[in-house]
Amino acid sequence: MNWFNYFVVAAIGLLGLLAGGAKLTLAEPEVAFFASLGFSEAIVVTFGALQILASIGLIFGSIRFYAALVAALVFLASAIMITASENLPLASISMIPVALASYVAYVTKRRQ
Repeated sequence: MNWFNYFVVAAIGLLGLLAGGAKLTLAEPEVAFFASLGFSEAIVVTFGALQILASIGLIFGSIRFYAALVAALVFLASAIMITASENLPLASISMIPVALASYVAYVTKRRQ
């Protein structure tokens, strides 16, 4: 992988750690957002754990493909939930991490 690919992996990993950490600590904005869509705190914590596990998995080349897929799916689920809350500008921006995580999965799979 070249420097750009490593930068994308690091960016997705950091974004996942930060977003997942906010959910695991049950940050009020996260809890309120999920509650507005009818989700419990247990779902918030599960979602956060998935984000953190996927971010950690990006470190390891042997599982990077699967970690990137999980990251892409979790970011996609987030974008869908933001769309459901009718915040289309933020939903559009939220598709960027989906595209980047998908790119990491593609590049990783191509190299295997």
